[in-house]
Amino acid sequence: MRRKTSKEAARAENFWPVFLVWTLPWAVGIPLAAHLGQFLPATPPASPEEATSAAIQFVLTLAVFIALIRLFGTRLLVIGSIITVGVGTMVFFNAVVGIDAVSSFLAAVLLVVFAQTIRALWYHNGLIVLGLLGLGLALGSMFSAEVFLGLLVILSIYDLIAVRSGFIPNLVHDMAKKHEPIYVLLLIPQTWPEWISLNKKSRLRVIGTGDIFAPLLLLAALAGSGQVTAAWICFFGAVFGVIGNIALIHSEHFKRGIPALPLVTIGVLIAYVLAALLH
Repeated sequence: MRRKTSKEAARAENFWPVFLVWTLPWAVGIPLAAHLGQFLPATPPASPEEATSAAIQFVLTLAVFIALIRLFGTRLLVIGSIITVGVGTMVFFNAVVGIDAVSSFLAAVLLVVFAQTIRALWYHNGLIVLGLLGLGLALGSMFSAEVFLGLLVILSIYDLIAVRSGFIPNLVHDMAKKHEPIYVLLLIPQTWPEWISLNKKSRLRVIGTGDIFAPLLLLAALAGSGQVTAAWICFFGAVFGVIGNIALIHSEHFKRGIPALPLVTIGVLIAYVLAALLH
């Protein structure tokens, strides 16, 4: 039997932290959305007109956001991400945990403020995941799964263009160089002790929050509307996409990052069709 090289062993060791951080919000979000969906009115399937309107509004919003970043720089993205994580955390405490609105707001503010003083990656990533779950569960209950499936395809196209053109890699590089709090990225260290304390030589893997949030919206919409089995089938489709992405991340040909959403979206689309056929 051939023994693993040191490089192969390192890749195997680095697989699980990236895989778990990427997929855990989905695995947690599905049962939470199913539970919350019991108390919410059913969301009817979107008509072609509603789906088209939602897609156009989303594209226009995305275009305006990109234009603002180009005009005002990464500082706008930093402030926006802090506010977004704070709002998502507040929604999570209020809607999921059941804390009153005022207490949820105060708890979210304290957690975000504390994040400015502690640099531990477990806290950084945990706070972002909490915010993503809060926003994902709330927004996932507002529209049908068809709308989010269309938005997932649109975002995948954007992700492919933005990464290959260098827009997203350059943006991340600028934020890292300025040592700004990057709440649009989950940061994965290569060793477990680095989750608590980083050193100057630490090398981090990054996952864009959109790569987790966009599929989460679809999964939450499915589970929240009672289609829990379909949500889990789509979850496993997304997982196959994640595994493919991790394989690409370890490839020497993609040192500047990869567009992660396309593979995840392909897995979800195949799983969505399969779930429809099994229904």
